[in-house]
Amino acid sequence: MHKTVSKRIDTQSRSAQNAQTGIVSSLCPNGCSVWSAGRTVLCRFPGTRKGERLLDPVPGDEVRFAAHPGGTCMLVEILPRRNVFARLDTRPPHAPRPIVANLDLVVIVVAVEDPPPRPRLLDRCLAAAWREGITPAVCLNKIDLPSSAAHLAARREIEAYADLGVTILPCSARTGEGLDELRRLLQGRTAAFVGHSGVGKSSLLNALLPGLGLAVAPVRAADGKGRHTTTATYLAAVGDGTMIFDTPGFREFGVEASADELRRAFPDFREYSAECRYRDCTHVHEEECGVRRAVAEGRIPAGRYRGYLRLLGLSADAGGADEAAPFQCANCGAEVSPGPAGTRHRNHSPYCLFSKHLDNRPGDRAASCGGLMEPIAVWVRAGGEWAVIHRCKSCGALRANRIAADDNEMLLLQLAVKPLAMPAFPLSRLGKKD
Repeated sequence: MHKTVSKRIDTQSRSAQNAQTGIVSSLCPNGCSVWSAGRTVLCRFPGTRKGERLLDPVPGDEVRFAAHPGGTCMLVEILPRRNVFARLDTRPPHAPRPIVANLDLVVIVVAVEDPPPRPRLLDRCLAAAWREGITPAVCLNKIDLPSSAAHLAARREIEAYADLGVTILPCSARTGEGLDELRRLLQGRTAAFVGHSGVGKSSLLNALLPGLGLAVAPVRAADGKGRHTTTATYLAAVGDGTMIFDTPGFREFGVEASADELRRAFPDFREYSAECRYRDCTHVHEEECGVRRAVAEGRIPAGRYRGYLRLLGLSADAGGADEAAPFQCANCGAEVSPGPAGTRHRNHSPYCLFSKHLDNRPGDRAASCGGLMEPIAVWVRAGGEWAVIHRCKSCGALRANRIAADDNEMLLLQLAVKPLAMPAFPLSRLGKKD
């Protein structure tokens, strides 16, 4: 869970002492808009230190700002956040990208068709909300479209998430169906509309708040993908304590979560995890796993379990199949196809030599935190076999893994000569006699 401390500057100055409070409604290159006392105030960011901003707010942050000579306003302080809804960048450096802070509710908008729903992306959004203690709801939009077989199947799959305790609201921005229920859900809360591009987030807000006038566009006819009509997060203050953030659509949504956090994010697994032999079972390779037994017997949907494995960074067949399927490296983002050259580990990238700290061997009870395993050295085992030393960036655990035939030879050589380039003692000591 993201925890932040208050960040402030120049709190002893007269202007800072007379600062006002507000909510960051949107960002711009050199400042942000702040909603305060029923009006929008444009505030500048303070200076930078070593090229980094002194204050770096996100929409939803509660801030203090002060008026300066000439009528300009300057941010003074970012108050502590309750939570932050963020996604992990799917491209290097794979850093968390905050979307909105201090939320009571995340409304995940999906469409029954045009574009079709992506349940695994929905799994990721739910996991990101639950790990931050934010209540999620799913708005099933475009139910006015003709009821094709695909439409009905998608609606059944999304409505099944109600069994997890998630509120499902079938809606139509075009006909107004379901909008009254959505208004009641939003009343008095700070909420964000998130979802895939083209699902109709801005259209729903325009229907909820006539006169808002957010830009909308149909999905592209060529490939059925949504258009990015919303390019920045925007706050609509409705009144009665209701605030709604419209966010840009995304095509991918990465989540950084440990096995423990993911177990909390999949509440439908809890009933069956009580049958697991191990209390800290990861539900991947352990013997006598109640969750995998429930998947095999059809009590947990196979697609839901595959989504859990992908969030762990595992291939979809990691729960028992012998052959590893292609996967995306959590560090460099490369698509890895395990093959006969040697890289059979389902989380090891031969391109950057990173792995993930997961339980990939029965009985390996320590490897379950889900952190990135960074290559730090190479060594020769007894018998002459070379190995890479990995260190978990989350928990610090060390592991030795055999070098595979398809591992990046240049990176291996750099690891091998690293002690020579940065020796533990001055090289001038070499050859000296006592």
